[in-house]
Amino acid sequence: MQIRMLSQIIIYSLIIFVLLAIPVFKPLMQALDNPALSWQERAVVANDLLNLHAKFWPWALGASLVVFIHCMHSIRLMHRVAGPLARLKHVFPQIGNGNLCVRTTLRQGDYLTPEVDLVNHMTVQLQSKIIALKHVQVLLALDATRIRELAMAKEDPALATLAKQMEQNLSILKSSLDAFKTHSN
Repeated sequence: MQIRMLSQIIIYSLIIFVLLAIPVFKPLMQALDNPALSWQERAVVANDLLNLHAKFWPWALGASLVVFIHCMHSIRLMHRVAGPLARLKHVFPQIGNGNLCVRTTLRQGDYLTPEVDLVNHMTVQLQSKIIALKHVQVLLALDATRIRELAMAKEDPALATLAKQMEQNLSILKSSLDAFKTHSN
């Protein structure tokens, strides 16, 4: 990607310099080809052409160097933004799939550090809330077991039905919470 962009900029710069050179050098080249001019006049035109070459091409090469440096600097700046975006693009699907252990790290000098820190903080908060919900789900499962045992001891069918429904709902809750990865293995 970077090589392609750099080569395009260099090619476009060369095309621009050639297109700028044509109107600058064309009148002198036409004057050299004019058979009506004497050899002294042609010598003056040729000297003017050489002087123009001596002035134009160093400036053109200097401008090419400036364009090249600008291009390299632009690529570096784009990498400082594109790198974090690529990392976030890789992390977002993982978070969406329930992996709350994943964190984004940046290289030194990368941009978007506050945004990446916010994503990491959001993931940590979400992870702690899911861990708390898993803990509460375990406690509720223990309570549901006690209610079922109490219903069996009292032989209360309404309480037994309620305990069974509660266990089914907790099973659904557990399977939903288990979709989240909260510990790195």
